[in-house]
Amino acid sequence: MRSIFFQISIVISIYPCFFSESSGQTIEEAFGYAGELFRSGDYEQTELELRRILFHSDILDKECYLLLSECTDRIGRSDRSFEYMRKALVLETDDSIRLEMKLGLIQKFLKSNQPIYSLLLLHEIRNQAPCYAEREILFYLVATHYLLENYSESEENLHKLSAYMPGYDSASISHLYKKSIRNERKRTFQYSMYSAIIPGSGQLLSGAYRQGIDIFLLNSVIFSCAGILIKYQSVLDAILTVLPFIQRYYLGNIITAKKTAEQQKEEKKYILYNQLLDIVNEELHPE
Repeated sequence: MRSIFFQISIVISIYPCFFSESSGQTIEEAFGYAGELFRSGDYEQTELELRRILFHSDILDKECYLLLSECTDRIGRSDRSFEYMRKALVLETDDSIRLEMKLGLIQKFLKSNQPIYSLLLLHEIRNQAPCYAEREILFYLVATHYLLENYSESEENLHKLSAYMPGYDSASISHLYKKSIRNERKRTFQYSMYSAIIPGSGQLLSGAYRQGIDIFLLNSVIFSCAGILIKYQSVLDAILTVLPFIQRYYLGNIITAKKTAEQQKEEKKYILYNQLLDIVNEELHPE
């Protein structure tokens, strides 16, 4: 499968040929400048230059849109990158190249954590794709369903993919899926309950040990001060003095316990996801 980056390198060097002589030297110089900007890593300016060329030339070319897609992807603007890739797809007439471009777009969707769009595109191309693309499509289905937390569908597609993996280790793969299911079933609200009873305990149980210890010590000081004020002053003085700190640190501790648990859960999901892809890649591409 040809690399899109390879196509981009080619178009940077020969793109002036795509314009007619009536376009004038200005178009050729503009695209040459855009190529220099791309090679130097100034992707934002490259996009602006390419858009200016398209606006003034009235010429639509898929290679230009591919380059625009690559530029915007590198600056983190996945929405524009997808739009430019779609325009390139519309202009492409070769079915095999269109399939390659769609697979590249699926990879971009997964990279930007938008698996629902990946799934829609996979369903669109699966029945039309030739047999040689079946392995790659199954691989993307495994990754897409995993990110959507459809673990049974992901594992089912992985079993189909195992036909291409002679050293497939079903035991380790099944263990990873079981860990993923347990992680997905974690109820993050219960960590807030733990922190309401003992400040910082929710953070400790979710794995944020330093944060949990800091919160526990801070709230211990606050409640100790409240106890001293009640003993030597009055309950009203204690409430008026300590209440702002309780609102900030005790109630904040309850809220952050849930957020921390959700963050830890999401991080664990991607750790397991990367472990799964590493195992599959090693089996599909043994050294």
